[in-house]
Amino acid sequence: MDNPYQVRVNKGTGHPKYQFRISGQATQPLNEIQVANALDSIKAVPNPYYAFSQYETSSTSNVVKITNLPAKCVVTIYALNGSFIRQYKRDEQYEPYQQITPALEWDIKNNKGIPVASGVYIIHINAYGMGERTIKWFGITRMFDPSGL
Repeated sequence: MDNPYQVRVNKGTGHPKYQFRISGQATQPLNEIQVANALDSIKAVPNPYYAFSQYETSSTSNVVKITNLPAKCVVTIYALNGSFIRQYKRDEQYEPYQQITPALEWDIKNNKGIPVASGVYIIHINAYGMGERTIKWFGITRMFDPSGL
């Protein structure tokens, strides 16, 4: 019997090791409507942020996710007055996968690692080859404890 999966045994663990090939998959470029829908699906969650989110793993962590991002983009966060807060450069074009995760975790800190104040923030996404999107995020942060610095 012919085995299409080419099962081999991993010498270190003794577990089966599978190897297979995917071929004939064609990718088509997105049309204008699909690009607009993809950009519109980018969100900051939770929004509004009331001192905690379901993504946080401890009482000292602060996590806001920017979801549905394309694999290659630049995410820049600004205060409402236009001052720079933080920037993330994403390039998750890994083969054979298109991207590892469509979300980015922001720890609600600026580029110096200092927690930001409560308020409204502007998140600008520059998706190379697709366009740009700007979203607003409102957050009420926990009281800052500088003793940990």
